[in-house]
Amino acid sequence: MNAHAVVRLLPTRPERVGALEAWIDGQIVEVMAPPRGVVERVVAAKDQLVERGDLLLQLDRRVEVRAPAAGRLIGLDVLPGQLVDRSRPLASILYSNDLWVLARFGPEQFARLRLGQHARVHTDAHVLAGRVGGMIGPRDPVLLDLVGRHRTALRPGMNASVTVELD
Repeated sequence: MNAHAVVRLLPTRPERVGALEAWIDGQIVEVMAPPRGVVERVVAAKDQLVERGDLLLQLDRRVEVRAPAAGRLIGLDVLPGQLVDRSRPLASILYSNDLWVLARFGPEQFARLRLGQHARVHTDAHVLAGRVGGMIGPRDPVLLDLVGRHRTALRPGMNASVTVELD
């Protein structure tokens, strides 16, 4: 072999660990009805971004239902003419339109995780970028921050699978 041969290094794939289970999470604010009323007009739409105080519904007797917090309206299950009361929420708002992922890892995998490591989050229809954002202990879920635009199709409670790239 030639003493002046050039050694070519092939790129290596980063090692990865997979979560045992994972799910999308976020803080949900429920919008409750007044004691009793009839929906006259639905002003807001599902998946709409709302600010605190935005009008969502108008009920009879000139009662207005407004958003108690800013975020994305992820649930709106009322129709004009429907009788509503406090027995169930009128709407649900994803507070600040902020989502994250919680994932459980086995003890051996958890020991190899570090803050800031890159992750891939797979849902039924999406592959998302994530980053390890918080760790407490091997028995507690690991917090993964989602990176980039992703929020319109995701809901808290959705199942996911997660792989984390090890450094």
